[in-house]
Amino acid sequence: MNEETNFLEELEEVLEEATSAETEKLRTPFEDFAFWLRDLGSCASFRGNLISLERAKADVMAADAEEAFQSKAKCRDAAQKRLDKAIHEARQKMDARMSVSGSSSFYQEFRQRFDHRLNALRGKLELLHTPENAVIVDEMEDYLTASGIHGKAKKICGDLAAEYSLQPASVYYDEIGYDAWDPSDYEEGLAKLFAKGFVRYGFNCYDAIRAIEKDAETTLDRFQADFNTQMQDEILSAIVEPVQRLFPRLCDADVLRSA
Repeated sequence: MNEETNFLEELEEVLEEATSAETEKLRTPFEDFAFWLRDLGSCASFRGNLISLERAKADVMAADAEEAFQSKAKCRDAAQKRLDKAIHEARQKMDARMSVSGSSSFYQEFRQRFDHRLNALRGKLELLHTPENAVIVDEMEDYLTASGIHGKAKKICGDLAAEYSLQPASVYYDEIGYDAWDPSDYEEGLAKLFAKGFVRYGFNCYDAIRAIEKDAETTLDRFQADFNTQMQDEILSAIVEPVQRLFPRLCDADVLRSA
């Protein structure tokens, strides 16, 4: 066990040197394979999350005689319904990222990146194949399979989707802005009293919608970070570490071949 640990520690130093500023120095096929094996977990990284919601009819100006409302209650009801619509849209976009179907989901993007990396890694392993190390290389290749990781990724996505969600729409109602247009401000006496009956009300949901967007983005960022961490652990335990444990045997076979 100590010999294996020492070997892997020495290999780690070699790989660090191989990835230093001296990139002009080419890695050997074995160093190249070991480097990309170690880096396999990074395929769980994705692009940033951006949620952009529809802004149409997100505000009604109180001064607009055709659109404004004659009562506060109707104005508030309309504003909250508009915000409910924004929440529904945000949840749809979040679901598209957190589900296991759809081209823009975390799961599908991970599969594409992982499969590409794994296929490239299998090609690099093939370059190490010799008659002397064939058994060991074949044993390594058995670990370079995608199906088990795909299954883990699907389950993790499903579990996390049940854990990460957007807050209820009512949480954002306080972010709605309201205003009133009061024609009595321009009148005096009885005319002023009469004009009070023609107050109009409006709303503005822009700040509330932006708050929803930010919360949706934050939730997706947290989901993504959790998914990445768990998938990196799965790749490490299912592929990287088992293959690395075979490195000493592979090197011993190469020594025998060159003796």
